[in-house]
Amino acid sequence: MSKSIFPSCGQEIKNFFTKVRPVDTIVGLLQKSGLGIRTLRRRMSECNVISSYNANSSFYTLPFFTEFNSYGLWHYRDASFSVRGNLAATIKHLVDVSAAGYSAGEMSEILRVKTDDFLRILSLKREIGKARFSSKNIYFSIDENACRKQIFTRKNLSAKLQLKKLALPRHKDQIAILTEIISTDNPTILAEDIYRRLNKKGYKLNLEQVDGVINHYGLKKNPR
Repeated sequence: MSKSIFPSCGQEIKNFFTKVRPVDTIVGLLQKSGLGIRTLRRRMSECNVISSYNANSSFYTLPFFTEFNSYGLWHYRDASFSVRGNLAATIKHLVDVSAAGYSAGEMSEILRVKTDDFLRILSLKREIGKARFSSKNIYFSIDENACRKQIFTRKNLSAKLQLKKLALPRHKDQIAILTEIISTDNPTILAEDIYRRLNKKGYKLNLEQVDGVINHYGLKKNPR
């Protein structure tokens, strides 16, 4: 019977996690430690080993190696960790502190996992709120004051997005506008100039659409 190299919580556990490999799996730790699964899990708990919120909590690391971002998340290859621990607690926290609530798509993009079911369950448990915006469910804090501010901000964002969409022409017309801008060597050309040039070429565009494309792609040109 092989002797365990994981006899106690201390320096030994740090040997399993390195800068080169800061994340491991339960299978890897079992092989390295020579311990049984129950003993290993107890030792991991004693040493504050943390588990991922994705992949059924199958990835592990030490807090020392984590580099959490502004959302309190750390992604390392296929593993994702949260300062809040599990996925449900992480989602609830992000919704509570958000400026304008989150849709399932927005939340999934941040967390890099599907969140639809968790959001729905949290909403059914009344741990977070829900409302419809532009045919999508948006999830808000259940705190009355926070929710009021989030909904106000979301309405403003939705209105701005709708105006932005209305100002943009069809994709092929956007390409024509961008091509016209690139083709000119005049650094101070204005939306009005692009509008006139394209209409002379037979494009049925209005000035708002041309200006919308210039603003959308960050190509605003002002006279010096």
